[in-house]
Amino acid sequence: MELNDPANGPGLERVVTGTMGPAPWDPGNPNDIVADFDLSGFDLMPTHIITIAGAGMTKTMEVSSFFDIFFDIPLDEIGGRGTPGATTQVCANIPGGCVSRWVTGDGSGHWIANYGISGIPPDGPEIVDLQMGSDGWMAEYDVDNDQTWRSWRVPNPNFLARLSSNEVHAYEWPVGVTVTMRIDDPGTPNPIDDFEEQVVIVAPWNSAETFAQMRPWLRDFTLAPGMTVTVSGAGYTKTHVITHLLVSQVDAVLDRVLGSANPGAAVEVGHVCDMTGCAIRRLTTDGSGNWLADFAAPGGPSPDEQLIFNLVPGTSSEAREPDADGDATTVDWRVINPYLEAYPDSNQIHGRDWLSGTVLELMLDDPTNGIGVDYMVTTTMGHAPWNPGDPNDMGADFALSGRDLRPGDILTVTGGGHIKMLRVASFFDIFIDVNVDIVSGGGTPGARTQVCANIVGGCVIRWVTGDGSGRWRRTTAFRASRPTIQRQPICRWGSTVGSPNTTRQRPDLDGLVGAQGLYRGLP
Repeated sequence: MELNDPANGPGLERVVTGTMGPAPWDPGNPNDIVADFDLSGFDLMPTHIITIAGAGMTKTMEVSSFFDIFFDIPLDEIGGRGTPGATTQVCANIPGGCVSRWVTGDGSGHWIANYGISGIPPDGPEIVDLQMGSDGWMAEYDVDNDQTWRSWRVPNPNFLARLSSNEVHAYEWPVGVTVTMRIDDPGTPNPIDDFEEQVVIVAPWNSAETFAQMRPWLRDFTLAPGMTVTVSGAGYTKTHVITHLLVSQVDAVLDRVLGSANPGAAVEVGHVCDMTGCAIRRLTTDGSGNWLADFAAPGGPSPDEQLIFNLVPGTSSEAREPDADGDATTVDWRVINPYLEAYPDSNQIHGRDWLSGTVLELMLDDPTNGIGVDYMVTTTMGHAPWNPGDPNDMGADFALSGRDLRPGDILTVTGGGHIKMLRVASFFDIFIDVNVDIVSGGGTPGARTQVCANIVGGCVIRWVTGDGSGRWRRTTAFRASRPTIQRQPICRWGSTVGSPNTTRQRPDLDGLVGAQGLYRGLP
């Protein structure tokens, strides 16, 4: 497959090979045979020219554009614009399939798909009642049946009151709109107890989603059950009363999550995801308000409820109690995966991902002076003292008064039934070539190292592996591929995996390249 962007002039932007076989997204269907071309790091855009050749056949198509997509919910219509005269299939998802409408663009490319009346073949006969949150896809066909696809979704502005992080997150409002959050605590005489405005942005985790993040904790305001949260903007106003949802236990041995809410409440737990798929449990609390999400056995009738899932260290997600129009109270949960961070440059050791309140003991051994512990200190997991303004940054800080942390030191931390060990890594021969935007150096042979160049709002990551001498020389060009931006993680409907033990160094690069960077060595 050859891909050319005409806007860049002559030459190909990407050449990729693929082999016809079972569709990786539909492995259980032997009749779904495709070649999947991996475009990791490249955005496919309208006007790009795709040429695919194989077995003596060559096909070429120009990626089409879809414009002016609109939804008329009262009339159950979807409209848009594409290539004049082109045939477009619009499909609205329903349980077990989708309902098609075939439309043809007029002289300006405009078309309307009407789901308010029965379709005439080749349209599906079903009438579809379009609602906020309805979704599907559309595909424009060229003269020899090559296709440009795009997903669609009727916007359904909604928000989550996230008790664990003390934040309110809004989704599906239009980009650029200012949304306003108001919170009323019934325990006070004030009609508005907290207030914040934010501009809606493209979601950092998915360019097809929108997002606004409100943080009451910045004003020392704490979300609590019974409070009424209202988020408004772009003509939408959504209201939710925070519920008494609680996660009381995460049992990684039996693969289940337990908690409570009001009796008879509907609760969702998950999704949790791995390479086999994503699992969720939808359940109703009992007469006492208790609920149990069992991931060791199939749940409800939907495919994602049937999937069983092994909860391992680092698995995390949330429990949600939604109201009638999709706003929800959420509580995070996680199977802890403790790890250590060592900062030799600043003489700091941090413990991460133990439960808050856990007492930790650090033993430090310098192997160069023989057997035996050279330093001991205890501390307690809690809010990270080096970041007091963020109550969601949890960590343990081990004070090394009078003891310098050096490469080669062996660290052992115990607490909460976990024991973690880390040998402090050594970085050497760090070199920055500003002419070709390359950072090179060395560390532990065979170890993975994460190199991060700070930019506004995050950093750009390159992963490298040390050779037999530990070197990862000239492997980290920051021009080589599309940047991956590391931000404070914001997880929605998903799971994350905890970090391994790390050694981090923040070398003073100001005098070298006028910027700061982060080196992160992984064992």
